[in-house]
Amino acid sequence: MSRWIAIVLCLVAARQAGAQADPIQVSKGPATAAPAGAGPLVPKALPRDGIAARVNNDIITWKDVDDTLKSIKKTDLSDDLRLSKLRKLAEERLFLQAAKANSLSVSDQELDEYVRREIRRFGNEEDFARVLRVNETTMTEYREEKRKDYLVMKLHRHLMQKAFTNPDDKSPGLLVDTVSPDELRAYYEAHKEEFKAVENITVWRVGFQYGIPRERELKARLAESFLRKLDAGTDFYIAATYYSEVRQSVETEKGWMYECAHRGLTREQALQFYAPETVTYLFDTLKEGETSTIRDDGRTLNIFRLVQRVNQREETFDDAQTRIRSILENQKREENRRILRAHLMKTAYIVPVDLFDSMK
Repeated sequence: MSRWIAIVLCLVAARQAGAQADPIQVSKGPATAAPAGAGPLVPKALPRDGIAARVNNDIITWKDVDDTLKSIKKTDLSDDLRLSKLRKLAEERLFLQAAKANSLSVSDQELDEYVRREIRRFGNEEDFARVLRVNETTMTEYREEKRKDYLVMKLHRHLMQKAFTNPDDKSPGLLVDTVSPDELRAYYEAHKEEFKAVENITVWRVGFQYGIPRERELKARLAESFLRKLDAGTDFYIAATYYSEVRQSVETEKGWMYECAHRGLTREQALQFYAPETVTYLFDTLKEGETSTIRDDGRTLNIFRLVQRVNQREETFDDAQTRIRSILENQKREENRRILRAHLMKTAYIVPVDLFDSMK
């Protein structure tokens, strides 16, 4: 009897060991085989919880991934988006570990100045605070994200300086991210379309979709309620996030965002969304800072607020140099990011081993 018990225990132990030996499932992996005539193979879905990846001694869970995507609607939270976010988080951990190994840090004073520069990019503190609220992010969370960004930037600077002053076989070979006059001229000549005259607008928008006349009446009352909220002092953008049935998808560094706005909308693009008379009204009649009346586009009742109108003349090479420099510097920073990641991966312990295989 004891012999049979021993055999059973060995089989159980072997099964458990086999289960534990499986690598962490991050990529969707091979498709599950289907019986003949059962249709195409279906890839495995990503897990909803548990460990997603390991970067040296740091563990990343699927909860960590999903917490960074909390502003995305569940219906838009695809496996591809979650996997992309996981890879970015893992890369960030890799860089932050390297910064720590090089004794780099960001002081509160440095962070304060960095955040002030970021706020200026949004126009003013009020607009900045609005963006935070819409994306369900606190100032504390934002500061911590920017602390990481700044620390990674300091790591790049440190390694480039070290390559000049004290190079060794451990240097990753980062590119110098300054731009020469010849590079500026070459970019301008190859991308002249980018420097033609520009006309576009940034508008906030609340939209109510309808089908039959009865439904239009109900949506018209909602639109009128929205206007009354504005008259009572409610912020347009905040109210639009609650009222609007239509939103625009915008890709950012942190993933896809869905907002009640068109940013940099051209006349040609506007005609894909709205009737010609509405486009003319937005571009030629509505003034910056003004809120429109209710505009009926056949299947949607819209209310707009014009935030910005851009009417830019064609740029000469001298006009465009600052913008070109910024574009080329960003390209070199992205290339440096890839170089540094590849360099650090040589000595890193990463699970699963193919985590970064499809990452540019």
